Amino acid sequence: MLRGSVKNVCSVVATNDLRLMRDYALSVVTEWVELRIDYVLSSEDALVSTQSVINGVKELVRELRSTGKEVIITLRSRSEGGRFYGGEELRKYLMIKLASSEPTLIDVEARSKVFRSVTSVLKELGIDFIASIHYLSRVPTEEELLKEAFKAFSNGAKLFKAVYPARELRDNLVALNLCSLMSGKSVIMCSGSLGRVSRVLAPLAGAPFTYVYVGKEPVAPGQLSLNELLKAWESLGVISDG
Repeated sequence: MLRGSVKNVCSVVATNDLRLMRDYALSVVTEWVELRIDYVLSSEDALVSTQSVINGVKELVRELRSTGKEVIITLRSRSEGGRFYGGEELRKYLMIKLASSEPTLIDVEARSKVFRSVTSVLKELGIDFIASIHYLSRVPTEEELLKEAFKAFSNGAKLFKAVYPARELRDNLVALNLCSLMSGKSVIMCSGSLGRVSRVLAPLAGAPFTYVYVGKEPVAPGQLSLNELLKAWESLGVISDG
């Protein structure tokens, strides 16, 4: 089941050790890999070595791309659930520097102060980006999500990503409906234990991929491991164990 490249799945590699990140990233069997660089730069001490981190990430991205992997670089702010320790101007600088490694996509928070300035440079460089929004404590309306998606695409986003907490099972339906409505262009999921449904079904509804964690713990509430996802797909008859 795990031979080759598992399609429509993105493995999230999040660790504060760049060498361990490399080991994890090179071992994944999914089509997509997300490198959570905010975990590497999650402390004041780590910011001292930003240039070595830039060099290491560039080398890793190129290595992954040479093996046929699709790579997402993410430097998530704390305001949207990330761990980056520095300020927005430093984050802007780092995202632009990391773009030179030519990842498939760079994740930029649509509500961040540096969204327009970062994405303007990315468009000049020909680097595609995800416009993402993370609702940490409330459930947005379908209309709000559609409005945010329209803004994202109007600003040149390749993909729109939104994550919000599921308070009840039916909250997943909005996410899945929007994945279907914007098929191939959006990744919309719910967080928390009740949101696992949307994570399992998102690619079946039209999302280009769903996220799974690598290592011992989920990066987001309700996130599944690859084995958990594949078992769910197998139980639904989406894949076989043969």
